[in-house]
Amino acid sequence: MRAVNEMAARVLERLAELAELADGEKVAVMLSSPSKGIMPLHVERVAMMEGRELWTVSHTHAQNGDLMRDPEVEFLRVRWRDSLSDWYPLSFRQDGLPIGVRSYVKLDGSLEPVSVVRRRQSDLAIFCGVWMWNMRWQFPEQLKRAKKK
Repeated sequence: MRAVNEMAARVLERLAELAELADGEKVAVMLSSPSKGIMPLHVERVAMMEGRELWTVSHTHAQNGDLMRDPEVEFLRVRWRDSLSDWYPLSFRQDGLPIGVRSYVKLDGSLEPVSVVRRRQSDLAIFCGVWMWNMRWQFPEQLKRAKKK
């Protein structure tokens, strides 16, 4: 599988760090942009097992009373000792269109994707690189530590 690029991984690490600092039982956070017209960003860890974690990152807005994901991407985070984690995008969902793309058939009990569609997963990794680059400018204060030093 193809992981996101290093810059995107740094942004995702910062988002995970912000979610882990949030109070409460759930490991989740919502960020608001200082700029008008930028949708809130939701980050949540939904599962974890032996150095692997399943995260969702999504922009959201309300439409006719429903919460719409615009988009939502599901990531597999694989932690390595003393280095940046690898982040593998697994699925993409855009409620308004509607589009739903999964690059795997299912996750086994250890959060390992089974039967990955490599081309689709690689395309998601490229998209997420661009999306995370944009995120640095949409949420500059919250993500300032994610920029390369």
